[in-house]
Amino acid sequence: MAPEGEFMEDARTAGVADSVISYRASLGVLEWPPVVFGDIRYPGVRDVRTPRRGRRWGSGPDGV
Repeated sequence: MAPEGEFMEDARTAGVADSVISYRASLGVLEWPPVVFGDIRYPGVRDVRTPRRGRRWGSGPDGV
C-alpha cells in the first residue's frame, strides 16, 4: 500500500479521516503573504519564488 494509503487508513482507524486536510500538512505553510513587523518587511512566498526577487532575499537563481 502507498504511504498515502497507509496514512489515510491510520486516520480512518483513529476516527479522524474527516479532519485530514493534506497529506503534506507536515511540510508547514506553503503559501504566506508578506508581513510588516516593526517597520521591517518580511517577504511572502511570491517574493522568494521568482528569480529576480528571490535573489534579493537570498534564494537560488531559480527562485527556490
